[in-house]
Amino acid sequence: MDYLTQVQKVVNLILEIELPQLGNIDFANVRKLRSLLSVVSSGVPFAVDISKMAHTSGRTHNNIVAYLSHLSRVHLVHLLYSDVVNLKRMQKPDKIFMEISNLLHAMSLVPVKVGTERKTFFVNQLAYRHTVEYAKQGDFLIDRQYTFEAGGQHKDVKQRAGVKDAYIAADGIEYALGNKIPLWLFGFLY
Repeated sequence: MDYLTQVQKVVNLILEIELPQLGNIDFANVRKLRSLLSVVSSGVPFAVDISKMAHTSGRTHNNIVAYLSHLSRVHLVHLLYSDVVNLKRMQKPDKIFMEISNLLHAMSLVPVKVGTERKTFFVNQLAYRHTVEYAKQGDFLIDRQYTFEAGGQHKDVKQRAGVKDAYIAADGIEYALGNKIPLWLFGFLY
């Protein structure tokens, strides 16, 4: 059996056994949660439209928010908010990422885009010890101070001109140069 099939089995165990027992999730909703994970993993990254998700799934706004909360609590998804201290956090996240890139590959219905994989990896590595927020300029705001963009080796700072403490987590480079930090180095933070 290949690795991604094993990952899918672990996800099924979490959805079918752990969530219904520990999260008081009705077993009838497990299929919808699995479907929600597939939709999220197929996004680039998934921009949240709770109303559309509720309409499509036949669930209420509150159900969808609760499902996302449960999936976040069991570390299948990572919910990103643009302001972690705002009341908006109770309404909906701004972006949804799979918790790790292995889940992204195991659950996606379409080939995974390299940009989504980079961002998923970056969020996973930083969220372990830091506050990661969705940034209005750049991709991420770390600890409410540092702005990061995750991208390829040719990504430049022109998009963030005038943004203080702006950096690039660049894939495909071996060493740091200026404000470009190799993406692989963030793997040592975990």
